[in-house]
Amino acid sequence: MRIRNLSETAIPPRWLIASLLAVGILLSVYTIVRAVRIEMTIDELHSLEHYANTFQLYPEQYGIWSANHHWLNSLSMRCSLILFGDSPLSLRLPNLIAHILFLWFTARITLRLRDDIFAVALFAFLNAHPYMLDFFSLARGYGLMLGTMAGSIYYLLCFVEKKKTKLLVYSLLFGSFSVLSNFVMLNFFFVVLAIIFIAFFADKELRTKSNFIFVLVFPVGLLTLVLPHISQLQSNDSLDFGFTSLWSQTIAGLCWGMLYDAPYAGENSFASSQLPIVVLFVAVLVSGVMLVRKYKLQGYLTSFHGIALQLLIGVIVLMLLQYYALDSRYPPARSSLFLFFFFLLAIAASIQFVRVNEMVRKTLLLVFTVLVVLHFFTCFNLRGVYEWKQASGSRDAIAIIVKERAQINGTGEVVLISGNISGPSLRWLADQQELNWLRIIEHGSEEQPPNGDYYFEEVQFTPFHSTNDWVLLNDDPFAHNKLYKAK
Repeated sequence: MRIRNLSETAIPPRWLIASLLAVGILLSVYTIVRAVRIEMTIDELHSLEHYANTFQLYPEQYGIWSANHHWLNSLSMRCSLILFGDSPLSLRLPNLIAHILFLWFTARITLRLRDDIFAVALFAFLNAHPYMLDFFSLARGYGLMLGTMAGSIYYLLCFVEKKKTKLLVYSLLFGSFSVLSNFVMLNFFFVVLAIIFIAFFADKELRTKSNFIFVLVFPVGLLTLVLPHISQLQSNDSLDFGFTSLWSQTIAGLCWGMLYDAPYAGENSFASSQLPIVVLFVAVLVSGVMLVRKYKLQGYLTSFHGIALQLLIGVIVLMLLQYYALDSRYPPARSSLFLFFFFLLAIAASIQFVRVNEMVRKTLLLVFTVLVVLHFFTCFNLRGVYEWKQASGSRDAIAIIVKERAQINGTGEVVLISGNISGPSLRWLADQQELNWLRIIEHGSEEQPPNGDYYFEEVQFTPFHSTNDWVLLNDDPFAHNKLYKAK
């Protein structure tokens, strides 16, 4: 079973290219506008202060925050900082570029499957997810991780079909960049290596001396580079942010993220989403069995469906092995976005290749795509970030305080009380505007707020103890963080 190679058939029609381009531009504009509008988050600011301002591969000191040092992200932030300054758009530019890479490679993968209107549906199905799009608008390693991962998968598909060594090199190179963007992607990199060796077994034409050399050189070089850093992270408890349950924590977190606080996301949303996940996963496995029976095992292993399923099952197996054999934790949802993408790929491949009634197949794809697109527009968000909601509304809060001070011609110091998560974002905004008269005091979620002129309440982690002495000035529509003023 071969994936169709467009270079060997007709050139895609112009309307198809134009449609994919239009969808890609709309999604790019969405992430760019978000990168300009949303506040800098605590993790972004920590990465900027400790790793982008003075970039070092191996920091002199390691601590609990050192896991934020995603090498490719820190280095690209440093370059963007030097070239374009420290505006949010400048700092987030590398991940915006990674979004273009992600769109490009998912479009290329889509075109390898079909060349009709359903290619556009499939492209939207793989891309229009608010939670995933969040990370292309942030100065973190997750967007870079996804963009380079998509490149590695695309060239892997090309390699098993065209059997050219340079395509293998491109796949391993992009896979290495993905690891340097987020070290949890070592799971992905080693699964790619396993798939390559399986392809060697399935197709003797791939078993060349140069191919073997590259699949040995890349992992040795990569591990030599990253293992000293990962060892330091491990010994300094920097990797303790993970979870102890793959299903009820990591996958549950992904489900909540993908629901993205939609109006239909109630308290039992994850419980109700467990059954669809299980059903779809079983359907993917059943479709794999059907394809094995039709194309035999060796043909299936190098097919699109076979590779997608190997990616999904392979990373899950590796994560389980690490947890039980190495006593490491499962990654949080944002570091496990690759699992969601592999799941989407496997579903798409099942719809495309399993021999069912053509009308049924097209209807399934359209239903899935319509649900994804409707969910995207329902959760359309230009104000905040799902993972760091506590910063949402910080810019409005600062603007209100500045306006009130100007109205009364104030000259003295103003004290703003905030939580620990929103504090760095508020301080960043104050520093950018040179508000030397504004003093920001942070307090913990279980502490009684100290005295101040204003109070920025983080709804999730900082319960407000009493409103008797405070007047509500602003309620952020996305996260419902509130700004109060002392009476």
